[in-house]
Amino acid sequence: MSKIDLTPRELQLLPRAIEFAQEIKSAEDRFPTQDELTRELHCARQSGKRLQQYIVANDLPKIATKMQAAHPKAIAKALTQTATDKPYASNEEYLIRENAKLTRSLSKMRLDLNAERGMRQHLSENHAGYDDLLAGMKEFVQVLGDFSSPISKVKPTKQLVVPPTKAGHTEDAVLVISDTHFGDVIRSGDTSGFAEYDLEIAGNRMGYIAKKAKMILGLHRAMYPIKTLYIPILGDIGNGDLHDAPKSNQLFIPAQIHFSYHMLRFLIEDMLTLTETGVIENIVLLFSVGNHMRMAEDKKMPTKFQAQRTFDWLIYQCIIEKFKGVKGVTIHDTMSPFIFENIRGHRYGFNHGMEVGYVNNAEGQAKSVSSFIAKTRALFDSPTYREHAGLTGSTFDRFVIGDIHVPTSFPRLLSNGSLNGQNELGVNWGLEVIPAGQWIFGVSDKQIQTWQYFLDCTAVQRDNPNGYCEFAKDYADKYGK
Repeated sequence: MSKIDLTPRELQLLPRAIEFAQEIKSAEDRFPTQDELTRELHCARQSGKRLQQYIVANDLPKIATKMQAAHPKAIAKALTQTATDKPYASNEEYLIRENAKLTRSLSKMRLDLNAERGMRQHLSENHAGYDDLLAGMKEFVQVLGDFSSPISKVKPTKQLVVPPTKAGHTEDAVLVISDTHFGDVIRSGDTSGFAEYDLEIAGNRMGYIAKKAKMILGLHRAMYPIKTLYIPILGDIGNGDLHDAPKSNQLFIPAQIHFSYHMLRFLIEDMLTLTETGVIENIVLLFSVGNHMRMAEDKKMPTKFQAQRTFDWLIYQCIIEKFKGVKGVTIHDTMSPFIFENIRGHRYGFNHGMEVGYVNNAEGQAKSVSSFIAKTRALFDSPTYREHAGLTGSTFDRFVIGDIHVPTSFPRLLSNGSLNGQNELGVNWGLEVIPAGQWIFGVSDKQIQTWQYFLDCTAVQRDNPNGYCEFAKDYADKYGK
């Protein structure tokens, strides 16, 4: 190489100078002049002169052309060696091989990123990317539905000759189902003698709830027609893996999903018999997920895609597919944290109730409930929400929640009970005894609630097993731990 020294600026211009020199050499078989380089590179005449001398002295166009011809071969050779430990033959090979590694890594990252974007797109469409699962849900549910439903027929009560209400009066009814915790095991020895709970007892209590609800609806039908039965299912249907559940669960999570689906399916089919006897006209299903059935990797209840990251969601998908298109059943499958339903002109809100919290005294619980109502009303009473939802009346008239397991009734909030009732935590903490049961109540055009019954099933154990109980006992024998 020539001893001609180039300035830092001229070294930056050298690649462009060589490229220009290659073009002149190829077209006219000569080197570019000083003036040509000066004009092409927009540099000083002295720089153009030194670059011209440097190119001529080292015949750089010839060297560059030769290297360009050899470059593809070098790349091919280097690519075949990227996965080997063979030493680099030159700096150029080192750069090529390292560049190949980076290129492959970048391609993989691009594929991963595109896959993640695709998954996020699926999630944003409210089905968590379970396209194959949802596409095959119908076939899956048909397999799940092989068990016969242990429904019991309830004869409608004879209508009163003189109705106690004015002519034309009709009502709707609401049967709240939440916190059934199917799979949970509570032993009497761990609760100092309080009632037990397991799969068999859960089945017996669920059958008891169904029978009592039908009897109550039949009695009220004797007074006036009942148009619609709303069944809001408000989460914690299975027991999940929360707290100490993995140590005592009678069923693993897949079996909890399977069993929970059947319990809900039996209940809905039981209620459907009321449409056949004229007690009610139709059923509306509403869904809200709880926190116990969240996925194991979510240490806290998620905020993004909250419904889809719980196994309550999968149970509900089975129910939705089972009763889709069934005469007499309307399904509202929105599973936002807060769901609203217009019942007889009253705006009812439904939510699992995770922000309420259980307080072991009446005064404290009233404050907790009041705080929840105030925060929820402030959230949904914003002008932005009201405009988007097209609200012209009240934000909501009454809220119905589960979660705290304590059956309480406030003017603007109803808290549902649970199916497992008193548990080890309540005994160890000295909490007020929690009865097991679920709420059913009526709604008319003028009143947000006309009547209500707490279907207390605390005393229901293994005695006098009903069809639900028989199914649960067989299920525990086959699939229980």
